[in-house]
Amino acid sequence: MNEYHFVSIIIPNYNGKQFIESCLRTVLATDYPRFEIIVVDDGSTDGSAELVEERFGQGNRVRLVRQDNKGAAAAKNTGAKVATGDILCFLDNDTEVEPSWLKNLVGVLMGDEKVGAAQSLLLDFKNRNTIQVAGVKIIPYLGLAVPIMQGHSIYKIKLNQIEICGLSAALAVKKHVFFEVGGFDEHLAKYTEDLDFSLRIWFKGYKILLASRSIVYHWTKPPKMRTSAGFSSYDFNFHLTKNSIRFVLKNSDSLELLTYLPLNLLFHCARILLLMRKRDFHAVMGILRGFLWNLVNLRDTFIERSKIRSVLVKVKVPSAYRLPLRRGPLCR
Repeated sequence: MNEYHFVSIIIPNYNGKQFIESCLRTVLATDYPRFEIIVVDDGSTDGSAELVEERFGQGNRVRLVRQDNKGAAAAKNTGAKVATGDILCFLDNDTEVEPSWLKNLVGVLMGDEKVGAAQSLLLDFKNRNTIQVAGVKIIPYLGLAVPIMQGHSIYKIKLNQIEICGLSAALAVKKHVFFEVGGFDEHLAKYTEDLDFSLRIWFKGYKILLASRSIVYHWTKPPKMRTSAGFSSYDFNFHLTKNSIRFVLKNSDSLELLTYLPLNLLFHCARILLLMRKRDFHAVMGILRGFLWNLVNLRDTFIERSKIRSVLVKVKVPSAYRLPLRRGPLCR
């Protein structure tokens, strides 16, 4: 690499005390000469922000920014606003990185002006030869995604720079692209906010590539571990439903909307019936709240839809990037 671009590594943190120290120590060992680390604490109550201040506060590469609890999307936007690098690299707090991860990630990102973002290859934190996610494909009528190559051994698959929908667990974005597409939608808050963000990068005419030699280890968290980080069945189902419906309303063209929205609503109604049979009433209440949220915020959603349709470049999203309606696994 002839020129080392300055990179701002943005790590959103919410109650990640059990992860954040090991994450920061491996990032600080990165063999890339020009980077800063911005930890955006999203109103943590477990002492993780204090831990960062105590153990990393004296270093000139780690900055701690605090905000009220607004969700991962807002934390990422906050980090982007204070970043000084010309590349923004979003990294989850429950990761560890290989020393060469950033050099390989930046190399793919800056290798072509048509590339707007690049994602690291995510391997399972415990089973480190197993692929967790090599990018995803969007299910456009649900606003959800299917992981690529999940569970495969890294030794049995030769990965190239394939076009993907990127996940912000380890995603580098050119700074000007980030602001061109408007950053993350803070109304989506968490869980699937990166799918919407990635789609808007595509709509703007840029590619998103997998950087297969950029290795990041990411936790696959069991329910107990998720609970300690503020996860609950109600919270998950609320955000999943809210984000799913808003995604379809925002990002579908007029003809797609006529098909996608009924399918989307039918999917969530089927989930309600299934959860009622399981007597998981907290999850059902989360879904119903997701419906209500979209009704209350319908005007804002269509304002954002209008911005997307009028400002962003109209491009045909590659078939490698999204699952077609007739072949989607949830429609079989």
